[in-house]
Amino acid sequence: MHKKNDEMSSMNTEKLAKIFGIDKLSNKYIEYTAFKDDTIGFSIQREYPDNIRYKPPRTSDGRPDRVALIRVACIGPKKKAEKSAEYQTSIFLDIGLYSRYLSNHLDYNFNEADCPTEESVQNSKATPKPIDLQSSDEYVYEHRSKALQNARGEEVSGEKILDELFNKHCSTVHLLKGLSLRWRISSRNIFVKLIDLYIQFNKWLLKSLFGRSLEPDDPASGIWKKYKTEDLKLLKTDSIIAFNYKAPKNVIITFCFIVVMIFLAAYLFRIKSILSLPSNNLFAISLGLVVLWILDYPVPFLILLFINIFIHFKLKVLFVRFKV
Repeated sequence: MHKKNDEMSSMNTEKLAKIFGIDKLSNKYIEYTAFKDDTIGFSIQREYPDNIRYKPPRTSDGRPDRVALIRVACIGPKKKAEKSAEYQTSIFLDIGLYSRYLSNHLDYNFNEADCPTEESVQNSKATPKPIDLQSSDEYVYEHRSKALQNARGEEVSGEKILDELFNKHCSTVHLLKGLSLRWRISSRNIFVKLIDLYIQFNKWLLKSLFGRSLEPDDPASGIWKKYKTEDLKLLKTDSIIAFNYKAPKNVIITFCFIVVMIFLAAYLFRIKSILSLPSNNLFAISLGLVVLWILDYPVPFLILLFINIFIHFKLKVLFVRFKV
């Protein structure tokens, strides 16, 4: 057990780079950068080939501005039931487009020498961009054999892993090879739009039926983060008193509509227990007050809760990277 722990703790960024043989791959993978935080990992870059549909912007001397950025990291021991997995460390990889110029600038300044030309930027926008990909459970480092392995337990080289990831990334712009993944992305985008429609519908309910609106102080609320409870504001609408309870006009109208619908259904289906309620004044008033209070307070906050749940869900869907 002590030996196993020593093997696990000995992993660091320098060792991970040696495992992948990065120093021997400088003809393809460039700009090696070790992670600065405590994460064990590094990033490298690779230029896109000329024989794919995507054309990156280029500087005046022909140097491509956008390259593929690959990140490699250790994400702890592999969590599997097999005992052999105790000696395995999972390897996380992801790949995506990276702009050398925009990584250090807010926007293009076409007068600068290291900036891609305006013409090449426009030409690049007309070409399909490779899709970001990630791999979190396909590869492990086996400490006993001191080798990288795929999900089938076969030994693979770091170069082969990087090449396969890069080739799959480039294939996403291919008319046929990338069709399946592009369809999945289109499905995701449709799903996100449906979530947005649900959120907007709930906002409409808050405003039209319950006299509330969402007015956050933080402009990112509702887009990149959830709404706060204090963001739920009472609209400046006329109030009405019902059963000696003062509530916004929208709430009173909603309450009256619910009551009418309930008694109409009771009349149609001859539900005597409901039709006889108005004869008991005390019970009718008490029930009315309780229902009004529920509509005026708990229900709007319940709707806000559902809105926040779906905002969280939408963000998870938006930021997921597709697995290779």
